[in-house]
Amino acid sequence: MRLFLLTLCLLFPFTGAGASPLQSLLGNTTQDNEGFLPVEQAFVVSASLKDANTVQVKWEIAEGYYLYRHQLRFQLANPAQGKLGEPALPDGKKKTDEYFGDIEAYYHRLDAELPLTRATDLAEQPLMLEVRFQGCADRGLCYPPETVSLPLLPAGSTAADAAPTTADTGASEQDRLASLIAGHNLLLVGLAFFGFGLLLAFTPCVLPMLPILSGIIAGAGERTGALRGLSLAASYVLAMALAYTLFGVVAGLTGANLQAAMQNPWVIVGFSGLFVVLALSMFGLYELQMPHVLQSHAAKLSNRQQGGSLLGAAIMGFLSALIVGPCLAPPLAGALLYISNTGDALLGGWALFALGLGMGTPLLALGVVEGGLLPRTGHWMHEVKHLFGFTLLGVAVWMLSRIIPPSVTITLWAVFALSVVAYLLRTGLRSRQSWRHALAVIVALYAGLLLFDSWRGQVDPFKPWQVLTSKRALPSDRSPFLPVKSMDDLVLMLAEAERQQRPVILDFYADWCVACIKMEHEVFADPGTRAAMGNILLLRADVTANDKQDRALLKALGVYGPPTVLFFSAEGKERGDLRITGETDRDGFLERLNRL
Repeated sequence: MRLFLLTLCLLFPFTGAGASPLQSLLGNTTQDNEGFLPVEQAFVVSASLKDANTVQVKWEIAEGYYLYRHQLRFQLANPAQGKLGEPALPDGKKKTDEYFGDIEAYYHRLDAELPLTRATDLAEQPLMLEVRFQGCADRGLCYPPETVSLPLLPAGSTAADAAPTTADTGASEQDRLASLIAGHNLLLVGLAFFGFGLLLAFTPCVLPMLPILSGIIAGAGERTGALRGLSLAASYVLAMALAYTLFGVVAGLTGANLQAAMQNPWVIVGFSGLFVVLALSMFGLYELQMPHVLQSHAAKLSNRQQGGSLLGAAIMGFLSALIVGPCLAPPLAGALLYISNTGDALLGGWALFALGLGMGTPLLALGVVEGGLLPRTGHWMHEVKHLFGFTLLGVAVWMLSRIIPPSVTITLWAVFALSVVAYLLRTGLRSRQSWRHALAVIVALYAGLLLFDSWRGQVDPFKPWQVLTSKRALPSDRSPFLPVKSMDDLVLMLAEAERQQRPVILDFYADWCVACIKMEHEVFADPGTRAAMGNILLLRADVTANDKQDRALLKALGVYGPPTVLFFSAEGKERGDLRITGETDRDGFLERLNRL
């Protein structure tokens, strides 16, 4: 375990960096091979309302670049909303240009003002300004004309100020839970969130932890009993609850997402590798797979972690909460909202700790049952260890599925199934047990279906029969969601949707979010769901990178992580009563869609 923790410490510098190691090796890619800036960096344009009758447009122009005066054009995206007058422009620098002859150019900065006359009947609607411009670099590069659409907000405001507010149609579930924390004493809050945790205990957040804890208990061997199993499970669960508490308090007070940071590919690969090492120890293969120099370290790792160490179980519980099962649920979001709004880390942290204990209660039962039922000696002890060795290998594949292509994931599951077949055939020949042969045939058929699924483009390893009922997936299939990265993007999209009188759905997604991937395949990809969303503008914020823009967008909308789905009316107002925090199924999503 010390060796593993040292490895994680060495990997941590990569988790918080804005660029990947590969990007560091490749160097800065913001400029092309000739050293010219992209147009959006050479000419940074913004627009605002100076007052009700005046529009301001500003450019920040990079050193060595200039704008053409005669190429400037301004108009409202919706001409029916009003009329723009002639722009008031400062005098530019006179020069002879190789493309246009004698011209006026603006260097460094340009401020323009335009008179605005708004249509009385549309005075309350948000305005969008379309700006056309063209510029060049002194070193000879001339950019093509560029047209951008900019929201017109009051001077000094930001896009977040124009963010949609919740309509008076009821509070979201996370708001109601935040109010629950604020309005009750410690005991009632603890009992309520413990109950919420019990309800979440069989979600994708907790299920992958079952084989991990089972492997820890099975690794204790002859020393395991009901009491020992309970103590190991309690150590694991307490550390898991503390991890959720720490994550919640830090996220609520600072906005940092520890779980997202722990989904760095280096960490995922390292943790998956650890499960493989622990699984091999279950099979007794250390001496066959590792050099002699590393055997002593592997033996210590196996003895301390898999051999029943309370400290090892606690460390695995803490890391599992952050790495194995990152998810968001309404109780978690409600506690985070309460902490961020009030700064009361004590009461909010207590709610999160109770939530973690509730989620871990089935694990305590597993510890008692498994510790009491595991055989103490004999050949069955080896069979049980081999079983949990395979479950740990399955967890390793499941974790890798977050960072590798779906087709590769399906192939890995097929290879995993074939390894089970090989094991069953080998042990079946030795023990002459016919049931092992029959089970081997069933698992082999499953592996064959997975390989066929991979060829046909299917991506769900737990529904291999879909290959028999569905058509081959086409590589050209595209997501119906349009990407949104910032509040500026969202404001533009909402304004366009309002102009078209279309409702809007904004989905928060991440590659490392297991529930997001499940919803993508079972909810959003469903033909009935897609048909129901036909007239709705579909937006998606992919927060996999968890970069500065992602965190700013999450904070501006009061979202603490994926999966979260926001619903907006055709007037651009969020329907807070429809907000989905955490995983939902097809029927739950369609019910909200009908209410929208």
